[in-house]
Formats: sequence, structure tokens, C-alpha cells
Amino acid sequence: MKHLMSDISFVHSSGKQRLVNRRFALSASLLCTAVAGLPQSFLARSVYASLASPSIGGFSVEGLGRLAIAMQGAVDRGAVDGLLTLLFRRGVVAHLGRYGWQNKSANIPMTREAIFWIASMTKPITSVAALILVDEHKMKLTDPVDPWLPELARPFLLQDSSDPNSRKPSPHPIRIVDLLTHRSGVSTVGVAAALSGANNYADQSIDSWISEVGKLPLDNIPGSTFAYGNSFDILGVLIERAAGMPFADFLRTRIFEPLHMSDTSFFVPKDKRSRLAVGSNNDVREAPMSMPNVIHAAGGLYSTADDYLKFARMLLGRGRLEETRIISHRSLDYMTSNYLTPEQRQQSFLGIKEFWRGEGFGLGVAVKDDLTINSPVMGVGSPGTFGWPGVSGVWWAVDPREDMIQIFMVQGGENEAPRRAFQERAYQAIAD
Repeated sequence: MKHLMSDISFVHSSGKQRLVNRRFALSASLLCTAVAGLPQSFLARSVYASLASPSIGGFSVEGLGRLAIAMQGAVDRGAVDGLLTLLFRRGVVAHLGRYGWQNKSANIPMTREAIFWIASMTKPITSVAALILVDEHKMKLTDPVDPWLPELARPFLLQDSSDPNSRKPSPHPIRIVDLLTHRSGVSTVGVAAALSGANNYADQSIDSWISEVGKLPLDNIPGSTFAYGNSFDILGVLIERAAGMPFADFLRTRIFEPLHMSDTSFFVPKDKRSRLAVGSNNDVREAPMSMPNVIHAAGGLYSTADDYLKFARMLLGRGRLEETRIISHRSLDYMTSNYLTPEQRQQSFLGIKEFWRGEGFGLGVAVKDDLTINSPVMGVGSPGTFGWPGVSGVWWAVDPREDMIQIFMVQGGENEAPRRAFQERAYQAIAD
């Protein structure tokens, strides 16, 4: 208990950082109420909240205590090795939870500075990169990709999926908005994957890889079907060519450096590798030690909870973090609007029928539109809540109605139930 009471944390308020000593932040009675009944393993290994007062961010201490119990329980029962959770609301970091292990095999407990493979949480960042170019009038969302990607200028489908020679031209070109909404027709499953090794691009150049993609038949007519695939990796190539600089450099100079996201990159250098979060059974891919030959714009980034918080705060601020504007208000509105038609929302995704009940899809993010439905991605979020998870289990959401950001960082394991418990208990802890 003494350790918890004397822990010092950073609290972000009105764009400034100030040190808060929790010896004076929480009364003993409130803290005891919050942690009553917690197992000794929790008290020994987990610091569950950063609070400047019992009502900071509009959360109750008791509610955040229940959230902490649920997260530690996921570690104690072996569902995951470790978790890092963060809640930002009303301009402050109201909760920061560190549970279990950052690297269990190396006996390293979870730390705030842990670096995670964020997988498909890369996609919203790639979306913002594209919108920067839209704001600068270098391209429009409705533009065909042809000027930047001539390799894809003559898309085709197969009349007979078993006959590679039964080609027919696509009735529509692939547009930039089709890439941003996973409706390009290029997929990593089905006909395309069966006919080519284009997905094995780790040792290829950008040009040779996109050339291989251009030889593939589309699985669907562009704009007609939501299908996960290479759309965002293709978008990364388009951004690189439209911007006139390597994609990784564009992200660094136009997003990461302006937002001070110093731990976000496509590789983890030697001096930071001790901070890598390693998942259960090492079920998360090996982090590169230097910049890869071909950048995985769909899911190749590594980052921290604090870095991603800065990105999410920029989105919550409708394109601006403090005095730094990254995209326009209007581009943020485009990003967080649903693009799927009612018919497309009836299509199954990831083998789940009615996957899109309660939420649609914008530019790289799911967008909640029905409070009454506990949806697959945005869960119990308010209408207007948006975000997108990663295959390693990482997840985040921005809820403009509640002025709240939720970040859930994990590497592998049985993480869906803990993630849903985190979100649900966060809403239940709101007390203002």
C-alpha cells in the first residue's frame, strides 16, 4: 500500500505535463476502498491508476479499482502475460494500468515505456498521411490511383476463377478512397492469393512488389466489397510517390516529429530492444532492428501507449494537438464517417455474419453508430466512437461524445475478453 501511495506519475492537463505525487492525490480511505480485496499478487506487481484527485477525468476511484481488478485477473488466470491500459478524459490521463509482464521469460514487469507491435493500428496513421496530401491538394479521395500507380491502371477480374486466362476489364478504376476503405478489390485471400506470390514482399523492392500486385486479378469490383487485403500497403506506395519521399520519412516528418512520437517506427533499434513487449509463447513477430526494405504500411509500426495517445489526442482534437495541426477539421470528418453501404454492411467479415451491426467503416477506422449494440470493434462505445485494433490484441478508441480516449496494449494471448472488460468498466467508472 505504501508503494502505491508514493508512486509519482505524469498527468497531462491543458497541453502541459506536471508531476503528481499520489501521496497527496488520494486519501487513504478512498484508496483502500478502491483496492479492497485485491490479491497480494496485484499489490506486488501492479500500479493501477494515475489520479490527481478522486474525480479526475470524471472517473470514480471505485470504478477504476474494479477495472484494475478485472485486468489483473486476466493476468492471474493466464489469459495474457501482461497488459498496459490508459484512459484519457477531460484533458487528463486519468488512469494508467500496468499488469503482469512486459517479457515474462526475461522476468521484466510491464512498464509504461514498453514498446508494442501495434499491427493494424498502423492503418489509421497511414490514413492520416493520405489525408495530409488531400489537404495539400496533391490528390483527391475520389481520384483513380492510376497517375501514381500505373501498375494498377488496368484492373481486371476473372470470368472463371479456375481459368487465369478468362480476364475481363474492371468496370471501375481503383480510387484512393477504395484503398482507404478496403474496397479496392485487391485481397490477400481468394483468387488473387492463389495466383501469385505477391504477398511475399519482404525481400523485394517497392517497385517490384507493386508490379507483382498489378498482375493479379481483382477479387471484387472496386468499391463493391469490404475485404481485408493489401489495400493499405498499396496506399503506402501511393503516398510515397505522391509525396516524393520514402513513406517512412513522410510519417516521421509530417506526423511523428510534430506530435513528438519519438518511440514510433517501423523498427526497434538496439538501444530500445529491452523495452519490447513480448507476448505469450513469443506469438508476436520479431521486430526489425533497422528499416525494412519494404515498409508494411498496413501493420508494420511499433509504438508505445504514450505515443499513440498523442496521435489519438490529435484526432480527438479534430486534427490538431495543442498548437500543432496535422489534418484539417474536414479531413477528420471524412475519416470518421461511414462509407459502407447498407448492402456492404450485410456482408460477413472475418467469418462473422452481421459483423457491421452497430458500426460502419471510415478511412482506416471503424465508426460506431448504434449505442444499443455491443459491436465487434467499438464495443459499447457511444455513437461516433472510432478506432481500429491490431491482430496482436492492441486496441484503441476515441469517443468524442465523452471526450475520452481508451488505449489497451497487449501482445498476444487470449486478449478479447480482457479488452472488452477494459472498455466496459471504463464507461461504468464515469461518474460526472
